[in-house]
Amino acid sequence: MKKSLLSFLAIGAIASLTAQDITTGLVFHLDGNETISPVPSGNEIMATIGGTGAIADGMIIAKADGADGTPNGALVFNGTSAIEFDASTIAGLPAGLVDPAGKSYSAWIKTNVDATDTDILSYGVTSNRNHVHFHYKGAALNFGHYRADFKFNDITIVDDAWHNLIMVFTIETTYDAPPNELDVIAEVVTGELFLDGISQGTATYDNLANPINTDIVTNTAFSVGSRNYFAGDFLTGSLDDIRIYNRALTSADAVAVFQANGGTLSTANMDVESNFALYPNPTSLGYINISSRNNAKIDVSVYDIFGKEVIKATVAERLDVSALKSGMYIVKVSQDGAKKTSKLVIE
Repeated sequence: MKKSLLSFLAIGAIASLTAQDITTGLVFHLDGNETISPVPSGNEIMATIGGTGAIADGMIIAKADGADGTPNGALVFNGTSAIEFDASTIAGLPAGLVDPAGKSYSAWIKTNVDATDTDILSYGVTSNRNHVHFHYKGAALNFGHYRADFKFNDITIVDDAWHNLIMVFTIETTYDAPPNELDVIAEVVTGELFLDGISQGTATYDNLANPINTDIVTNTAFSVGSRNYFAGDFLTGSLDDIRIYNRALTSADAVAVFQANGGTLSTANMDVESNFALYPNPTSLGYINISSRNNAKIDVSVYDIFGKEVIKATVAERLDVSALKSGMYIVKVSQDGAKKTSKLVIE
């Protein structure tokens, strides 16, 4: 039988973190409260963590009320402006997706401009899987690595209200059976999107077939509010509390980051998140139970690590998974508008 290494279980340092830890692994933090200072060649802004950013001469970065209501607590971008950092000076900036500890990106955004293409942040070189960009186009949001994109549709952020976006990445490596147990036979990256503290689901990428480059930050620009090198895809709107972690945030961490800057989980969102329970998980029994708060039928889809739907069913409580091979799967359940996405391990 193949054996599977789950990074979020295998890293002892990550396991020791508390659920509300939002400082460990924080390698870049740009808070809108920070001061923009004039310098001879333009303006600059010092990040709380991550160094000094340059605002090109002639570009205007204004201030507005922050996501938490703090006066002048957010940065305003006018569609032709951006802030550029030297990525090579940001210690610990994630350079790829092969680190078992994972990585996470968070930003608060407020915009009412449905731009064709807009980047919240980006760094790296624009070539195959050498580039990172947190990008949206209307209701479609993707976190891309240039031809290695994690895409999510029907994401409502273009409504002139503050929203917190968090992308969390983990990697699962599957090894062959003895005597070839050192041979990697599958490597899948999972990206999970959180909107205002609530998971919006996951997307996966086959990292073994087309590996994402692991050296994408050396001598490159890191841009906030545009595609890097001020090349375009400029943001029209406000940003606040931009964070990058060199570890995967947990669901509880994502809520803590959201709440740290004034976010409040609505009752409806809390019901969606806690409406379902899946057990036993892991399972070797050939089934899982799905409990909910009412007696309506539950729609269930199960996906393998390559994103292929392997089960689609409507159940009252118990789901037959006896046909599934050992490994990790993604389970999406919905009932009367409530939705939840969970990882399932078949032993």
